[in-house]
Amino acid sequence: MYYISEIREYDKKRKKLILNDGEEVLLLYHSELKEARLSEGDTIREEEWDRLLQEVLIPRGKKKALYYLKDSDKSRSQVREKLRQGFYPAEAVEAVMDFLEQHHFVDDRRFAEQYILSAKGKKSGREILYKLLEKGVPEQAARELLEELIPGQEEAEACRKALKSRLGGKNAPDRLQELPYQEKQKICAALYRRGFSREAVEQAFASFFENEA
Repeated sequence: MYYISEIREYDKKRKKLILNDGEEVLLLYHSELKEARLSEGDTIREEEWDRLLQEVLIPRGKKKALYYLKDSDKSRSQVREKLRQGFYPAEAVEAVMDFLEQHHFVDDRRFAEQYILSAKGKKSGREILYKLLEKGVPEQAARELLEELIPGQEEAEACRKALKSRLGGKNAPDRLQELPYQEKQKICAALYRRGFSREAVEQAFASFFENEA
C-alpha cells in the first residue's frame, strides 16, 4: 500500500508521483494519471497498485525496452538501468526483463559476442574486457568469450601482469618508455624463458602504451 506524498510536474506530458515520502517514485502521463483517478494525498491500495502495474507500467515498460533495443543489442544490465532511469518500480522492471528474456530480446552472451567481434582488431583484449564489464556483462562470461573468440587472451593478460610486476607495478608504463632498447630486449628474453609466446609478449608491451583503465 502506498501513500501519494506529492505530485510534481516532470515535463509537459508527465507528472512525478512521490510515494511514501520518497520510498517509491513513479512517472505517469497526464492521461494515465487522470484514468487512474489519483490525487495528492490518496492511498494506493494493493489491488489498485496491481492494476496500475499490469495495465499501465508493465505494458509501457515493454514498449520502452523494445524501442531501446531497436537499433542494437544491449546487455541486461543496460536495459535494467534504462528502465530505472524512467522511474519504473522494481516489480515492473522484473516483469519486463522476464518478458525480454523469454522472447530472447536480451541475451548477454549474444551481446558480448557481437561486441567482441566488432571490436576485435581495433581494441586490445584488455580494453574489450573493460568495456564489457562496464556494460554489465558478468566478468567470468566475458573472459570465457574473449578466450573463445580471441585465442591467447588469457596468456596475453598473464604476460602483461608479469611485465608490470617486473617494471615495478604502478609506474610500469612510465618506466617502460624510459628504458633503453637493450634493456627492453632483456625483459623480452626473460618473458620468453618463462614460456610466453612472442605474440603475448608483443601484446603485453603494446598494452602499456594505451591509457591505463
